[in-house]
Amino acid sequence: MAFKKIGKKPLFTKNGKDYYPFWEAKTGNTIIQIENPSASDKPIFEDGNWNSNSNLVGLTDQEKAVYWDTTKQSIQKAYNASPVTAKQGGKKTKNAVLPQWVKLGINPNQTALTPGQPVLGTGVGPGVSGQQLSYGVPQPSQFGEIISAPPSTYTNKFIKPIDYQKSLDGSKYPIDMDTLTQDHVVISSILYKPAFSEDLFGKGKGSALKTGLQSQGNAVQRLATVYLPMPGSILDANTVDWQGDELGALAADALAGIDAKERGIAAADALTGGGGTLSSLKDLFDKTGAFLGGGSPEFKNLATTAIDSKILNMQGYAVSPESILARKSGIIPNNNNELLFKGVTMRSFSFSFKMSPRSSDEAAAIRSIIRWFKVSMAAKKAAANGGAGVAGGASFFLGTPHVFEMKFMTNINGKVVENPAVGMMKPMALKKFGCNYTPDGLWAAYSDGQPVQVTIACDFQELEPIFDTDYIGSSGVNKNLRPVADNAVGW
Repeated sequence: MAFKKIGKKPLFTKNGKDYYPFWEAKTGNTIIQIENPSASDKPIFEDGNWNSNSNLVGLTDQEKAVYWDTTKQSIQKAYNASPVTAKQGGKKTKNAVLPQWVKLGINPNQTALTPGQPVLGTGVGPGVSGQQLSYGVPQPSQFGEIISAPPSTYTNKFIKPIDYQKSLDGSKYPIDMDTLTQDHVVISSILYKPAFSEDLFGKGKGSALKTGLQSQGNAVQRLATVYLPMPGSILDANTVDWQGDELGALAADALAGIDAKERGIAAADALTGGGGTLSSLKDLFDKTGAFLGGGSPEFKNLATTAIDSKILNMQGYAVSPESILARKSGIIPNNNNELLFKGVTMRSFSFSFKMSPRSSDEAAAIRSIIRWFKVSMAAKKAAANGGAGVAGGASFFLGTPHVFEMKFMTNINGKVVENPAVGMMKPMALKKFGCNYTPDGLWAAYSDGQPVQVTIACDFQELEPIFDTDYIGSSGVNKNLRPVADNAVGW
């Protein structure tokens, strides 16, 4: 099967020549060249990449970005219109091949955008404004499939964010980084949603006593994405809170002696503000059947000491039972120390990236990335009417800043996937962002003022702790969780 011209109108005209995209459906190969070329007319574009011949034509980087995206859309449209055939087993499939670079939607030739510059086309990668946050299928897959998701219905009636993300979307450093073959980091800004609002104020209101609070996830919509090289330090540390706890003999005996009736009375007192049912040590001993007349000699010694301490405290002398017992008998009560689980903690991550621009375009990319981090982590100002705030304007409320998703990407068997050998991270808040414009301790800049080196540092903290069910992925109520492949280290 030969190459077929896609479209009736030329993609562009340069030097009096019309250039068209050509697609070979059987193989998926794609080129851009003139129609009816001579032996000296070579393709200027091959399988998602502009070759050296494109420089001879005189295309600018902006033109390449636009024509790359237009070509991608044309090939996608031609593939969608290609016939469907039925193979053995009744499984239907296309009688054509969709190129890998069209599937992934990542333009390796895309130059970074300067602040305020409109996005040229939509082929700047998977973080195209308007795409929704999701985490696809549990097994390694193509990059574009991993981040596809149904549209979000969440809106905040009080806060309307300023639309600055589009101009910063797709920024990349270095600008010639091949995201199809090189390991890299994908960082996306995400619209924040309160995690427990449904159970507290929405359709799940009142369910806390029955089932507990259920997080619905904090991340609902991807706004913009930047691409960075792998950081020099990647530390993954999971922690939970364990603390020592004591339970002395008196408390243990009292605990064992509490019956259901007493629990009911105490619960009623707690709910009504009552004074409780155990008003004195004598009540405690009476209820456990172990007042001074009963129990072992050891218990009598301990109980006597506790009463002595109580009497002294009532007279204004702070003397503990342990102190009295130690002075009296040279012993102390066994506190039955035990390490107990006390709760979960939120993980924190710190990353730094050192960037050295090699061109004006790369300098613009660095500025775009720095600006993107700064504006994304900034609190939102809401106008009185619920619209977007204005510079220096009044505001009743402040909206939560955007949060972030971070993924480490690699190429496995020709597919760009989330690296299963590196730990995963839940949506995170950017708590601190710093720029060092003199990382070597000396100011040095190009003629346009751009520092020759810039180091950025990011301190993130996850919005939710890690639970064992998180390793199951999206099978639970929280659909914002990424599935964890069987061969991955996971969270």
